[in-house]
Amino acid sequence: MARKKNLARNAARKNRVHPLAGLVALGVASSAAAASSNPFPTFVPGPQPNSSYIVASGQVLTPAGKQINLGEARAKAVALHPTLPLAAVLTISNWGGNPAPSTVQVFSTVSGAVVQTFTPPTSAFGSFNGIAFSPDGSKLLFSQDEEPTRTTSYIAVASVDSVGHLTNYAEVSVPPTNSFITCFPNSPLGNYAAPCGVFFTAYSSNPSGVAFSADGQSAYALLSANNTLTQIDLAGKTQGAQIGVGNAPHSILIEGQTAYISNEGGRVATAADFTIYSDGTEIVADKVNGSAATGTVSVVDLNTFKVVNTIERGIGLHPTGMAKYGKSILVANAYSDTLSVIDTNSQRVTRTIDLGLPIKVPGENGAAYGAGPNSIAVDEQAGIAYVALYNANAIAVVNLRGESDDASDGVTYGAVLGMIA
Repeated sequence: MARKKNLARNAARKNRVHPLAGLVALGVASSAAAASSNPFPTFVPGPQPNSSYIVASGQVLTPAGKQINLGEARAKAVALHPTLPLAAVLTISNWGGNPAPSTVQVFSTVSGAVVQTFTPPTSAFGSFNGIAFSPDGSKLLFSQDEEPTRTTSYIAVASVDSVGHLTNYAEVSVPPTNSFITCFPNSPLGNYAAPCGVFFTAYSSNPSGVAFSADGQSAYALLSANNTLTQIDLAGKTQGAQIGVGNAPHSILIEGQTAYISNEGGRVATAADFTIYSDGTEIVADKVNGSAATGTVSVVDLNTFKVVNTIERGIGLHPTGMAKYGKSILVANAYSDTLSVIDTNSQRVTRTIDLGLPIKVPGENGAAYGAGPNSIAVDEQAGIAYVALYNANAIAVVNLRGESDDASDGVTYGAVLGMIA
């Protein structure tokens, strides 16, 4: 399925290490050294006797800390309650007509027990990103993609009582629109010869990141297919104004009256750019492998509700998750294996941290690509960022208190203290 959240996910990347290469070499060495061999062990996917997990792709996970069983759910995003020891997990359907067991699961951060499963009245299809508690914890906001009756995508709002129990408050429709999509006479066709401006899923705007204002009175949502940021009227339970940002906006982070938005598909294309079709939008692309060639962060003044800056210099490819650190905004660049540090005063990238895998490639200065950083959590007091590396099945532990740059290319290479695998 051609979806914004999967922009060129399978595109070849320079220096990307192929996992089979090491396995083949190991097999040859073993057969030459041993007179006889034992049958290769077989495993059933799932938890193993040694507390590790085998996933369907054959990868072995050795998770750290307490594991919380959410059942047969595809967990996509998590939000911590501001005052209660609770967290809410956003799940998603299998996209094959099978709804998720529940849209949101709430668990205790103390015991790890799931205390509630919650689904809005309209559907249980979930979304790939977008869940947030209001600052006072009285509401939970989360994205909802297409649903069984195929009416439209929407933003769900749940009321949260004093013990953290969710009840339905509103379902705000956020329909698709191609009003913010730029097309050209030479725009390439998409799936099934779909022209520019025609969505793969006609009833979905593909909602993604969501956020509350600092006072909790306003809410905002990103509509990835529309390439927009939209207001959510909490009192009227309706969609408010909508403005165009970058292509395929993923995450939103609000600092005061300023919103920062990571755009996976990068900047808006021009007629002179080489582009590929992605769910109705022409994305500036690499001519060799077809992957997105730019990544940007849009800066929005929430008072005027206008884009006041677009940060491209220093932002890597496929920027996704973001987090605050002091007066800085951290951005995870999934297809550059880097972390960009934006100074909120100058609105410039002041530091780029390398998150490449600890595997060296002959003839190259940097580490091998393929880590895939996509979300960030920060320990402000310790000056540490924990960055999820989805391709490496690991968490990078990053020192944020290093120098602004320690290499001629402006990239910090020694900031990763280790990885939790």
